[in-house]
Amino acid sequence: MSSLPSSKLQFNQKKNVFVTQLGEPDTEEEDELNVRKFPVVEENGWALVRDGTKTLQSTLLLQKQQELLSVDRELESKRRDFAVRMERCMSKQNELRAEQQKIKERVEKFDRFVRENEVKRQRALAKFQNERKQQVRKL
Repeated sequence: MSSLPSSKLQFNQKKNVFVTQLGEPDTEEEDELNVRKFPVVEENGWALVRDGTKTLQSTLLLQKQQELLSVDRELESKRRDFAVRMERCMSKQNELRAEQQKIKERVEKFDRFVRENEVKRQRALAKFQNERKQQVRKL
């Protein structure tokens, strides 16, 4: 059984070593054939998750543009809401001014009424005093 060539394991020493055990390759071509190249990552894990190692700049740009559009839409919505609130405030302010004007007119009317009554009272008092003086003179 051991004489069968297919049952015999053969190892290529350079192809079956760990990356940490590699020595200096003899030639660049030999290095390319024997070892698979891995990119060296110097960022921490959170930065890799956040940024994504294979994310292209154009993808990031598109993401930022989408964020910008979303923020612009939200800003426009807020501006519309603000305009509606300001319109309501202006409407209420106009209503309050009209109400204040009505109150002012009522106060002026009442003040005029009070002054006219005071004048009438003084005339009536003067007339009463004159009539009394005349009655006293007649007696």
